[in-house]
Amino acid sequence: MKTIKIKQSFEVRFTEDSNNCITIGRDVNFYDIQSGEKIWKVHPLSNPSHLALSPDNNFIAVKNTSGELKILNKKDGSIMNDFIFSCEGEGCNIEYSLDGKFIVNGSWSGLIKIIDSKNGNINKQFYFNGEMIVGILKDQYKNIWYSVHQPKAKFSDKPSENNYIVKWTWPFGDIQPVKLPIDFKEIYHAKLSVSNNYICFIDHFRMRNEIVVANINNYKTIWKNSFERTGSGGAVCWSKDDKYIAAVQKGGITIYESMTGKMVSFYDITYPCDIDFSNNNEYIALGSWENGIISEINNIIKN
Repeated sequence: MKTIKIKQSFEVRFTEDSNNCITIGRDVNFYDIQSGEKIWKVHPLSNPSHLALSPDNNFIAVKNTSGELKILNKKDGSIMNDFIFSCEGEGCNIEYSLDGKFIVNGSWSGLIKIIDSKNGNINKQFYFNGEMIVGILKDQYKNIWYSVHQPKAKFSDKPSENNYIVKWTWPFGDIQPVKLPIDFKEIYHAKLSVSNNYICFIDHFRMRNEIVVANINNYKTIWKNSFERTGSGGAVCWSKDDKYIAAVQKGGITIYESMTGKMVSFYDITYPCDIDFSNNNEYIALGSWENGIISEINNIIKN
């Protein structure tokens, strides 16, 4: 394939078959990997911020900074469902349930909602007063889910309490959720490994920033390295064979060996903000506030 240049792209996601890539900037864009052509571009809602692909690879859920949610047809970007909720404001990522019937949504107002993907009805919701939900993660094999919680500061002259992670068993609420003993100051951009045994995230406190990999089963830290955040705060992503972790840092993308933390490669890109690896481990997409790219992995990871 030839390298594809993409414009402003806050989030980038490959489809399950690795044939296409979806990007979010002002618009939602859908690219064909082999031809490098943009198949369609739509503007379904203002200020889109997060997206998720349905398990059957047919629909794209798009969320914006006001909490609106729309479902697009992957074929042409047409709007299939238009859900408008109360003004919850900005929130974290969204995820489809494994059967595609629901969308799990977290907000910075402390709400976790289980939304019917067909009609937008709220199936269940959980409220965490005085907290922000900053991440929703799912184990695709065991149907185990995790929510990342960031308590809000109670006093202007004192820092907030440490972030924490809650483990849920699907369906949410039927089994008592468990607070994991993973205790860091501020957990950002958490991502589960493809094997679902490890978690990678950015730990931030004042001037200290670290990228951390921990075992999600025994809660032990595998490694951590110092980290230089960008204006967008950073992002992390596992390669689909769990061999590498790519991380957005100031000035570019750093590639690490996932189990050792050894830096493998650094790719310069202006204002980076997101990364994704294709399922066939052949391509990588680098989102940027200015200009991103979709490329073969071998062009980016150079041992």
